[in-house]
Amino acid sequence: AMDRGGYAPDLPEVVTLTQTTGWPQLDELLGAVVADLHGVFGDRLFSCYAVGSAFDGSGVQSSDVDLHLLFKGAHSACLKQAVREFSAELSKKHGVDLDLIPFFESDIKPWADVRTKLGGIQIFGKCSPEVLVLPPMDEYVRENMHRAYFYMARVRRFPDTLCFPVSAPDCQDTFCGYNSRVHDDGCPSTKELVVVAGWLSTALVTRAARCYIASKSASYAGYRKHIIDEWDSHLKDVFELAREKWNYRVPETDEERSKLAGICQRQVAFENHFLGEYRKFLQEEIAGASLLHAERAARLLRELFPEQGGVPVSKQGFLVPAWQVSTKGRSLDPRLTSVDHFIVKVPSLRNLSDKALREVFQRWEEFGVVVFACKDTLDLKYDLLGLQQYFGQVVFHPRSGKTGITSVRNLFKPEQGFAGTTNAMQTPHTDGSFLLRPPGIVALQTEICGLCGGESTLVFGDSLYRHMANHYPGDLQKLFQDNAYTIGRGGDRCTRPLFWREDGRVHLAYRCGNGEELEISARARLGFNRVYEFVNAPANQLRFRLPANHVLVVDNHRNLHGRTSWPADTVRCLNRLWLDGQGGHDSYPGLGMRVS
Repeated sequence: AMDRGGYAPDLPEVVTLTQTTGWPQLDELLGAVVADLHGVFGDRLFSCYAVGSAFDGSGVQSSDVDLHLLFKGAHSACLKQAVREFSAELSKKHGVDLDLIPFFESDIKPWADVRTKLGGIQIFGKCSPEVLVLPPMDEYVRENMHRAYFYMARVRRFPDTLCFPVSAPDCQDTFCGYNSRVHDDGCPSTKELVVVAGWLSTALVTRAARCYIASKSASYAGYRKHIIDEWDSHLKDVFELAREKWNYRVPETDEERSKLAGICQRQVAFENHFLGEYRKFLQEEIAGASLLHAERAARLLRELFPEQGGVPVSKQGFLVPAWQVSTKGRSLDPRLTSVDHFIVKVPSLRNLSDKALREVFQRWEEFGVVVFACKDTLDLKYDLLGLQQYFGQVVFHPRSGKTGITSVRNLFKPEQGFAGTTNAMQTPHTDGSFLLRPPGIVALQTEICGLCGGESTLVFGDSLYRHMANHYPGDLQKLFQDNAYTIGRGGDRCTRPLFWREDGRVHLAYRCGNGEELEISARARLGFNRVYEFVNAPANQLRFRLPANHVLVVDNHRNLHGRTSWPADTVRCLNRLWLDGQGGHDSYPGLGMRVS
């Protein structure tokens, strides 16, 4: 995702911090870390904040050094992965446990991370704290409640289902599995105990008192101030004993080890207490105005409380059949239950019978997508070109051959900006958004589907449009502006709307998170972020494996497509074809979505 072959030759080994932490030795360390970060990420890194207990005076010997990195431009999954990888390298180089958390310009506006805003020290860059705006309280409470549940699942290694009441992460362990981490010297660490307790207390305090919490120590202090119940003494033991006195370590004396074991057992009970409050929160979400939040809450209620919900929870831990949605996020949209709706069986893509063509166009009008299940043929690419008879002329891709077909596979030398040359995940997008007139049709033909990974992802544009129209109509209209965003890759660059109207239908062109260059207008940024949130939510996606000699044909002005990653040593090969979508057949429905 990033070229990390070497540092800039004129960059100093240590950067002078814009603000001191108050500890000269720590300032020197941070100056060296920031110099390394800037050497790798260049000017895209425009600000860096030091946050957490290492800087607010509440740290202990084993505390991480937490840095929030603010990057220019839109959210990038590739850059996030590069930060994660580089975090491990820098930790080893500088002999300190660094936790680098990336944020993006599209994320921090209109609101910012609370710890950055209220508890951060700006040590590098130009982004003034005054431009960081706190999130709305309802959003903040929602984020903390869900995040606390996430950390409960993480300490249990993300089981397929998590039902109330929960048991200990490891029922066979004296310390209930909360000592799963290790210190640098190999000794067990109880940091997971403190982390989970901290997030649970933060969530409960923000919901009860509707206040912002900027640190672990503030969460404990807030609990003592705003919530007086039987769990106050437990949190006191977690923070004052497990964290401060024992420094995240398992104590040596039998008396103290017995005390820690009791704290860990009490933690399990505290987590079940939280789940009781979480259930009330989810019920409130269902009764709220947001359909997206209500659907998520209903799914979580069914999973966590299957008996109370009256809906059996399906097990998700098995291999998924080829033609079945492969995500845990379920939706009320019946199109997201199976790809069977879109399949048309044909001997070849050339000279389709009138019956087959009627079936194809019927599915096209209804869904904007067709999957052709073809018989074996000696020349797959020749067969693929037969789609021109029904869906218009070839549009050439920068990497396509003379026929217009592009090979999509994991090359030995990936090309910068072209995710199709790697085995990395592609988030849902429309092709050719860099062009003023994107191709109308994207066809993907599988030669070798691979043993695992590489699942196709579909997001239906009409569902996205209705979501925006129902919940954020003002933001939706700003995405129709001609200068909503500018997108570039290589030599292609285009300033365009995300939605536009044409021939009585709505069309879309969207891409974010696949290595492109993005500049989003200030007016459209909030709407763009809401689109990003919708298309990347598993509940709004259909995921499926495309078997060999099947062809996925997508209306590129109506629906978004993507794929999951696959192992680098897995052989996988697809053929891609762009068409203009100007089909000449009398029954061809055309491009775009019909919306009222």
